[in-house]
Amino acid sequence: MNNYQLAKEGKLPKSEARAYIIEVAKEIFYQKSYLGTSIRDIAKAGNLTVGRIYVYFKKKDDIFYAIIEPLIAKIDELTEIHTMKADISDDELMYALSIEHFRQSLEQNFAFVEAFREEFELALFKSEGFKRIDFRQKVIDAFTLNINSALDILNARQYTKKEKVLPAVQNSVAKLYIIFYEEFLLGDMAAQDYQQFLDDMTSFLYYGHIKMLNIEPEVMAKIKRKE
Repeated sequence: MNNYQLAKEGKLPKSEARAYIIEVAKEIFYQKSYLGTSIRDIAKAGNLTVGRIYVYFKKKDDIFYAIIEPLIAKIDELTEIHTMKADISDDELMYALSIEHFRQSLEQNFAFVEAFREEFELALFKSEGFKRIDFRQKVIDAFTLNINSALDILNARQYTKKEKVLPAVQNSVAKLYIIFYEEFLLGDMAAQDYQQFLDDMTSFLYYGHIKMLNIEPEVMAKIKRKE
């Protein structure tokens, strides 16, 4: 007997109730958006009483956050992994700044988006009215941290004369990533189109990043030797 039938008969185990509510709510939020969904809608869809839901969640906001929380945690984890550390070796730095590594990073980003597709779609397209976290700003902040860490290292090693990238520029570039994520989620690309999508994005974004960081010519020569 599945959880829907168990809930209908009032036999849903306590140990499974919270996960079941999240599962049901995810589907309803996806259909009706955060703003268009009520606790009563979730209860009806799951054969639950409103009171049963309130045992596990104080408000609708808590349910929506529980759905996207794994995505938020993964963004934090990946930001930590990909943020350059001050003790990075020169060889590692040159490779990290190469177009080959940039393309690999983009490919990993889109694999991540695909792995969390439903959560991304909820956070980007269905979250109007949800106030606990600004998901788009979360992505922007992650990008900004990566850019600033790279710039700090380049400056410390005198590989660039650029001291900072204006916040307005950082925000604008980060928003481009969000647009590309949206296009990826909304599109239905064949494998061949996806490879071209990656190639074109790599060319467009990589050379813009390099120009923005204003890396010294002799350093760029070292980077090219790593490609």
